[in-house]
Amino acid sequence: PLYTAAADVIYYGFDPSHPNARYSAPNKLFEALAAGKAVVTGRFGEIGRIVAEEECGLTLPAITAQNLAAALDRLQDRNILESFQRRALQAGRERYNWSRASEELLRAYAEVLADRPEGNTATAGS
Repeated sequence: PLYTAAADVIYYGFDPSHPNARYSAPNKLFEALAAGKAVVTGRFGEIGRIVAEEECGLTLPAITAQNLAAALDRLQDRNILESFQRRALQAGRERYNWSRASEELLRAYAEVLADRPEGNTATAGS
């Protein structure tokens, strides 16, 4: 958390061919949003989708030294950097936080339980 707080930009590189890259976003993304930090990552998986949708950073078509250097050069523009930082903080406060996540989790459980046949109390592994 200290390094996240001290940084202007959070870089998250990950092997996009790894199966986990498609289905989950790393905790570091949510730390960056909570701290209002711009994010630089690859254009893949949930992290790429969230960064693009929230316009809180840059997604690279491929993780290469050249692409990363170009992204960091672009973020030298304080207007661009501060715009990404504002959007990151807004996303963290309004959408990607524990209060919101817990509401969605409870809603998902309610849907799953509502679809169960009456009297079916079987659980996984039974």
